[in-house]
This record gives sequence, C-alpha cells and structure tokens, in this order.
Amino acid sequence: MNKSISLENKMDYINEKKKEIEALDQAILSIENKMDELEKISFLNDYLSILESHLSQLETVFTDMDHYQKELKILIDATQQKFSHQDFFTIQDKTFHISYSKGTYTFFAQVGYDDYYAMDSYTLFSYNLENNAFIQKVIGYTDKPTILLQNPFQVIEKNLYLMDNTHTIDELQGIAFACEELLTTLFAVESIREIDDHDTMLETFYGYSPKKIIQLHRRKKEDHTIRIQLENHKVKDISPELITLLKAESNYIKYDNDKRLLGDDFNEELANQLLETKKQLLSTVKLDQNELNELLALIH
Repeated sequence: MNKSISLENKMDYINEKKKEIEALDQAILSIENKMDELEKISFLNDYLSILESHLSQLETVFTDMDHYQKELKILIDATQQKFSHQDFFTIQDKTFHISYSKGTYTFFAQVGYDDYYAMDSYTLFSYNLENNAFIQKVIGYTDKPTILLQNPFQVIEKNLYLMDNTHTIDELQGIAFACEELLTTLFAVESIREIDDHDTMLETFYGYSPKKIIQLHRRKKEDHTIRIQLENHKVKDISPELITLLKAESNYIKYDNDKRLLGDDFNEELANQLLETKKQLLSTVKLDQNELNELLALIH
C-alpha cells in the first residue's frame, strides 16, 4: 500500500479533512464575486468536490468495516483458520481476497478508485494466528492493485526464469539479488541461509514448497554463472549436460580434496556417485578428461 488510514485513527483523519473543507469553503466565499478570480474559483470548487467525495466514501467504508470485521471473525473461526490463496468470499457487496505472510492472514477488498489520492482504495484486515486477533484494520491506497492478488512464490519463480536470458554476471547477480530480497522479505529473515521450510502454512496456503524455490534459486544462479563464463570465453555448444558435468567434476574435486580432513565422515558412496555421473556425462557431451580440465579452468 502507498498510503493507509487505520480504523483506530479514523476520527483524526476525518476531522482534519473536515477542517480542510471548511477552509476551502471560506476561500471560495471570499472570492466568489470577483470576476478576475473565476479560474481560481473553478479550481477550488473542483478540488472541494473531490475532497468531499473522498471523505464521504471514507466515512461509509469506515462504518462498514465494523461489520466486515465481525463477519471475518466468524469466517476465520468456522474454517479453523485454514485458507488458500485461491479462496475468496463476499461480505455485503465486497469481494474479499486473502494473502499470507509471517503467521498473518491479510483479507482485502477493493473499494473503488479514489480521485483524491488518484489511486485504487482497499479495505484491509490483518489477522495474526498466534495472537488470534486482528492486528491491522485500515483503508489503503495503492497505484499497483494487482500486486495484492499476486502469489509471491509465482513472482519469485517468474523472476528466477529471467536468469535464462542474462548475458553478463552483473545482470545475473542483479536478478538473483532481487529474488533473494523477495524471499527474505516473505520469510522475515536477514539472509536466505536462514530460511527453512518450517512454516508449512506458506506451502499450504500458496501451493509452493519454499525449499524447492530456494533450490531453484541456487541451481539457476550456479548454472547461469557457468554458462556466462563459458560464453565469455567463446565456448560453443553449451548444453545443460555440459554445465551439470562441470558442476559434478568441481564438486568431486572439492570432495576428494577434503577426503583426508573428513576421515570417517567421508562419504564414499557420494564420491562414487559423483564419479559415475561424471563418466556418463563425459560420454554424453563427447569430451575427454583434458578437454574437461580446460573448460573447468575457465569457470574458476
């Protein structure tokens, strides 16, 4: 939301706008008989009309919000606090949609276009599951109404696939960073390293696995970093199999180098799997070990 007015502070806002209307009425009255002020009078009258309409709509919605809140609480109790992103329902003439983040459901319904702020207006209620209570009740204004209806995981996934068309490391890192910001905001953490999939509500509500999205983020960032590095060295026929081969060889070398350090913790089975993957992919991409070593040197 670009701007919001809370139910608790409604009278402060309403009284402020009423004083503004009174001041406009006085200003218009003081110049209404002056012929040289006609343009100003017209402007003030137009502005006054917009402000009065804004205030009238606001007072009506604030009155309705008490009823909306009661109906929402009945619905929350009846469903045992279980919703999905696809759910919507109608109270009076308003269609409410739902979003979820950080243990909180947000219910919102469009009110209409507001000429005063030149934005779409919404009535919005946030319900915290831990506190079992509404923690936010506002009328909000936004110039990007479709964002409210978006599934954040779909937005992140769409951005991740933008990496497929990157041609520089800076461009790739910019997209990767933007996706990381979306993820950390969604999970309320400082770094994606802190994210785990303990919040099963996110997966249940949006139908997406946080773990799979994070894995996709990591894989695409790694794969396209390798692709761009190879492209910068004029390597041709860069296939997904070649990228997987280079990753497998790199991981095998690192793992083999750590063999002495790991001691009893060394996973022989994993090492053999990496080696077998490497052999199969060498055959698929038709490379020998020397050629693989040359390519590996280009991405380090």
